[in-house]
Amino acid sequence: MNDKLKLYDELLLKKNSVILIYGEAGTGKTNLVLHLLTRIRNEKCKGIYVSTEGKTYQALIDKERFNHILFVEVYSMEQLNKLFLELIPYVIGKDVRVVVIDTINSLYRLQEDLEYAVIALNMQLAMLHKLSRMGCTAIITGQVRGQLEESHITTASIDVSGALYLRFWSDVIIRLERMGVRRMLIVEKPINMKLGFKIEGPAKIAFYKLLQ
Repeated sequence: MNDKLKLYDELLLKKNSVILIYGEAGTGKTNLVLHLLTRIRNEKCKGIYVSTEGKTYQALIDKERFNHILFVEVYSMEQLNKLFLELIPYVIGKDVRVVVIDTINSLYRLQEDLEYAVIALNMQLAMLHKLSRMGCTAIITGQVRGQLEESHITTASIDVSGALYLRFWSDVIIRLERMGVRRMLIVEKPINMKLGFKIEGPAKIAFYKLLQ
Protein backbone atom coordinates (compact mmCIF):
# COMPACT_ATOMS: atom_id res chain seq x y z
CA MET A 1 0.00 0.00 0.00
CA ASN A 2 1.47 3.37 -1.01
CA ASP A 3 1.72 6.24 1.46
CA LYS A 4 -1.42 7.99 0.18
CA LEU A 5 -3.60 4.90 0.50
CA LYS A 6 -2.10 4.15 3.91
CA LEU A 7 -2.98 7.67 5.09
CA TYR A 8 -6.60 7.21 4.01
CA ASP A 9 -6.68 3.86 5.73
CA GLU A 10 -5.58 5.51 8.97
CA LEU A 11 -8.07 8.40 8.65
CA LEU A 12 -11.12 6.24 7.97
CA LEU A 13 -10.76 4.33 11.24
CA LYS A 14 -8.83 6.90 13.22
CA LYS A 15 -8.99 6.16 16.93
CA ASN A 16 -10.24 8.74 19.43
CA SER A 17 -12.09 10.55 16.64
CA VAL A 18 -15.52 11.50 15.37
CA ILE A 19 -15.54 10.90 11.61
CA LEU A 20 -18.20 12.51 9.43
CA ILE A 21 -18.88 10.99 5.99
CA TYR A 22 -21.42 12.89 3.90
CA GLY A 23 -22.64 12.99 0.34
CA GLU A 24 -25.68 12.82 -1.89
CA ALA A 25 -27.85 9.70 -2.15
CA GLY A 26 -26.12 6.95 -4.09
CA THR A 27 -22.55 8.06 -3.41
CA GLY A 28 -21.81 4.97 -1.30
CA LYS A 29 -22.02 6.15 2.31
CA THR A 30 -23.65 3.02 3.73
CA ASN A 31 -21.49 0.66 1.68
CA LEU A 32 -18.39 2.49 2.90
CA VAL A 33 -19.22 2.40 6.62
CA LEU A 34 -20.23 -1.26 6.44
CA HIS A 35 -16.96 -2.00 4.65
CA LEU A 36 -15.09 -0.30 7.50
CA LEU A 37 -16.94 -2.45 10.02
CA THR A 38 -15.70 -5.59 8.25
CA ARG A 39 -12.16 -4.28 8.67
CA ILE A 40 -12.25 -4.27 12.46
CA ARG A 41 -13.10 -7.97 12.45
CA ASN A 42 -9.44 -8.60 11.65
CA GLU A 43 -8.59 -6.86 14.93
CA LYS A 44 -11.08 -9.10 16.78
CA CYS A 45 -12.99 -5.99 17.82
CA LYS A 46 -16.71 -5.36 18.17
CA GLY A 47 -18.83 -2.61 16.66
CA ILE A 48 -22.31 -1.10 16.75
CA TYR A 49 -24.23 0.01 13.66
CA VAL A 50 -27.28 2.22 14.24
CA SER A 51 -29.67 2.80 11.33
CA THR A 52 -32.06 5.75 11.38
CA GLU A 53 -33.39 4.83 7.95
CA GLY A 54 -35.04 1.49 8.55
CA LYS A 55 -33.83 -1.88 7.30
CA THR A 56 -32.33 -0.82 3.95
CA TYR A 57 -28.82 -1.78 5.15
CA GLN A 58 -29.84 -5.43 5.53
CA ALA A 59 -29.48 -6.07 1.80
CA LEU A 60 -25.75 -5.29 2.16
CA ILE A 61 -24.83 -7.57 5.06
CA ASP A 62 -24.43 -11.26 5.77
CA LYS A 63 -24.15 -12.95 9.16
CA GLU A 64 -20.69 -14.40 8.62
CA ARG A 65 -18.97 -11.11 7.80
CA PHE A 66 -20.85 -9.13 10.46
CA ASN A 67 -21.13 -11.49 13.43
CA HIS A 68 -19.03 -9.04 15.47
CA ILE A 69 -21.47 -6.16 14.91
CA LEU A 70 -24.62 -5.28 16.86
CA PHE A 71 -27.24 -3.81 14.52
CA VAL A 72 -29.85 -1.42 15.92
CA GLU A 73 -32.69 0.48 14.24
CA VAL A 74 -34.30 3.66 15.58
CA TYR A 75 -37.30 5.44 14.11
CA SER A 76 -37.64 8.68 16.09
CA MET A 77 -35.50 11.37 17.65
CA GLU A 78 -36.70 10.23 21.07
CA GLN A 79 -35.52 6.66 20.43
CA LEU A 80 -32.15 7.95 19.24
CA ASN A 81 -31.76 10.16 22.31
CA LYS A 82 -32.51 7.19 24.58
CA LEU A 83 -30.02 5.04 22.70
CA PHE A 84 -27.25 7.59 23.20
CA LEU A 85 -27.82 7.58 26.96
CA GLU A 86 -27.27 3.80 26.95
CA LEU A 87 -24.24 3.78 24.64
CA ILE A 88 -21.45 4.72 27.04
CA PRO A 89 -21.99 1.93 29.62
CA TYR A 90 -22.58 -0.58 26.82
CA VAL A 91 -19.43 0.40 24.92
CA ILE A 92 -17.32 0.16 28.06
CA GLY A 93 -18.75 -3.19 29.09
CA LYS A 94 -18.54 -4.83 25.65
CA ASP A 95 -15.17 -3.43 24.49
CA VAL A 96 -16.67 -1.80 21.39
CA ARG A 97 -14.13 -0.35 18.93
CA VAL A 98 -16.42 1.45 16.44
CA VAL A 99 -19.87 3.04 16.66
CA VAL A 100 -21.64 3.98 13.42
CA ILE A 101 -24.73 6.20 13.17
CA ASP A 102 -26.20 6.00 9.64
CA THR A 103 -27.44 8.69 9.31
CA ILE A 104 -26.95 11.19 12.11
CA ASN A 105 -29.10 13.97 10.64
CA SER A 106 -32.05 12.21 8.96
CA LEU A 107 -34.31 12.50 12.03
CA TYR A 108 -32.98 16.02 12.71
CA ARG A 109 -34.23 17.12 9.28
CA LEU A 110 -37.74 15.82 10.01
CA GLN A 111 -38.27 17.86 13.17
CA GLU A 112 -40.74 20.75 13.04
CA ASP A 113 -39.37 22.22 16.27
CA LEU A 114 -35.97 23.53 15.13
CA GLU A 115 -34.83 24.46 18.65
CA TYR A 116 -35.48 20.92 19.90
CA ALA A 117 -33.77 19.45 16.84
CA VAL A 118 -30.63 21.53 17.38
CA ILE A 119 -30.45 20.71 21.10
CA ALA A 120 -30.94 16.98 20.43
CA LEU A 121 -28.39 16.86 17.63
CA ASN A 122 -25.75 18.65 19.69
CA MET A 123 -26.37 16.34 22.66
CA GLN A 124 -25.91 13.31 20.39
CA LEU A 125 -22.71 14.72 18.90
CA ALA A 126 -21.37 15.58 22.36
CA MET A 127 -21.98 11.98 23.49
CA LEU A 128 -20.16 10.66 20.42
CA HIS A 129 -17.29 13.04 21.15
CA LYS A 130 -17.11 11.65 24.70
CA LEU A 131 -17.15 8.07 23.40
CA SER A 132 -14.34 8.86 20.97
CA ARG A 133 -12.17 10.22 23.78
CA MET A 134 -12.65 6.94 25.59
CA GLY A 135 -10.90 5.12 22.75
CA CYS A 136 -13.84 4.43 20.45
CA THR A 137 -14.04 5.52 16.80
CA ALA A 138 -17.39 7.22 16.10
CA ILE A 139 -18.40 7.25 12.43
CA ILE A 140 -21.45 9.27 11.38
CA THR A 141 -22.96 9.64 7.93
CA GLY A 142 -24.81 12.75 6.87
CA GLN A 143 -27.49 13.63 4.36
CA VAL A 144 -26.96 16.77 2.31
CA ARG A 145 -29.07 19.76 1.37
CA GLY A 146 -28.82 22.12 -1.59
CA GLN A 147 -27.44 25.55 -0.78
CA LEU A 148 -27.34 28.59 -3.02
CA GLU A 149 -23.95 30.23 -3.22
CA GLU A 150 -24.06 33.93 -2.44
CA SER A 151 -21.87 34.96 -5.36
CA HIS A 152 -23.76 32.90 -7.95
CA ILE A 153 -27.41 32.86 -6.99
CA THR A 154 -28.33 30.29 -9.65
CA THR A 155 -25.53 27.86 -8.82
CA ALA A 156 -26.33 25.09 -6.37
CA SER A 157 -23.68 23.76 -4.01
CA ILE A 158 -23.99 20.85 -1.63
CA ASP A 159 -23.34 20.78 2.10
CA VAL A 160 -24.27 18.44 4.91
CA SER A 161 -27.55 19.25 6.65
CA GLY A 162 -26.81 20.71 10.09
CA ALA A 163 -23.34 21.65 8.88
CA LEU A 164 -22.60 24.15 11.66
CA TYR A 165 -22.93 21.50 14.36
CA LEU A 166 -21.60 18.48 12.49
CA ARG A 167 -18.46 20.28 11.33
CA PHE A 168 -17.80 21.63 14.83
CA TRP A 169 -17.88 18.21 16.53
CA SER A 170 -16.12 16.19 13.80
CA ASP A 171 -12.37 15.50 13.89
CA VAL A 172 -12.32 14.06 10.36
CA ILE A 173 -14.67 15.21 7.57
CA ILE A 174 -15.02 13.24 4.34
CA ARG A 175 -17.22 14.08 1.35
CA LEU A 176 -18.25 11.45 -1.18
CA GLU A 177 -18.99 12.37 -4.78
CA ARG A 178 -20.18 10.40 -7.76
CA MET A 179 -19.47 11.36 -11.35
CA GLY A 180 -20.88 8.73 -13.66
CA VAL A 181 -19.40 5.37 -12.69
CA ARG A 182 -16.53 6.99 -10.84
CA ARG A 183 -16.67 7.83 -7.14
CA MET A 184 -14.39 10.10 -5.17
CA LEU A 185 -13.58 10.28 -1.47
CA ILE A 186 -12.51 13.81 -0.53
CA VAL A 187 -10.98 14.57 2.86
CA GLU A 188 -11.87 18.11 3.97
CA LYS A 189 -10.48 17.88 7.52
CA PRO A 190 -7.84 17.62 8.95
CA ILE A 191 -6.10 17.69 5.53
CA ASN A 192 -7.15 18.13 1.91
CA MET A 193 -6.82 14.93 -0.12
CA LYS A 194 -8.70 12.95 -2.76
CA LEU A 195 -8.95 9.26 -3.50
CA GLY A 196 -10.96 7.21 -5.97
CA PHE A 197 -13.02 4.22 -4.90
CA LYS A 198 -15.36 1.68 -6.40
CA ILE A 199 -18.02 -0.56 -4.93
CA GLU A 200 -17.15 -4.13 -5.85
CA GLY A 201 -20.09 -5.72 -4.05
CA PRO A 202 -22.23 -5.35 -0.92
CA ALA A 203 -20.05 -3.60 1.70
CA LYS A 204 -16.95 -4.23 -0.43
CA ILE A 205 -14.89 -1.17 -1.34
CA ALA A 206 -11.67 -0.87 -3.36
CA PHE A 207 -9.65 2.34 -3.20
CA TYR A 208 -7.32 3.61 -5.87
CA LYS A 209 -5.08 6.60 -6.36
CA LEU A 210 -6.47 9.22 -8.71
CA LEU A 211 -4.38 10.06 -11.74
CA GLN A 212 -3.21 13.64 -11.72
